[in-house]
Amino acid sequence: MDQPLLAAFVGALFSLIGWGSLLHFSWIVRHWPVTRGRVVGNIGEWRKSGAADASGNRNVWFAEIEYAVGGATHRSKGSVGKSARWDVGTLIELRYNPAKPEQIFDFNTWQRYLFSAAFILFGAAGLAVAAGVIG
Repeated sequence: MDQPLLAAFVGALFSLIGWGSLLHFSWIVRHWPVTRGRVVGNIGEWRKSGAADASGNRNVWFAEIEYAVGGATHRSKGSVGKSARWDVGTLIELRYNPAKPEQIFDFNTWQRYLFSAAFILFGAAGLAVAAGVIG
């Protein structure tokens, strides 16, 4: 595969990922209500990436979040994993699916928009390389 064709393919792929995630996150922000939850525990999972132990694994901690919707209390695993345990009692703003309140979105909205923007910009750069505008 020649370089301009590869750049066009990668650029289009990154652009699609960026625009798709932007549309998805925007839809969630418009349609899923906001509530606050509290970290009530930690859920540890072993992953093969990043700073690992001698076996090549590392523990990633996800918050177990308790929140109330329509008078019912729900507990869900958060989406954000980190290397240190979550502080029990921490308040977390989240969005929930009104049709399935146990389905939550607890990412920082602006971080998600920046994620999408990065993919869109890298995609645009790849397309510009393919078109001979840069590089």
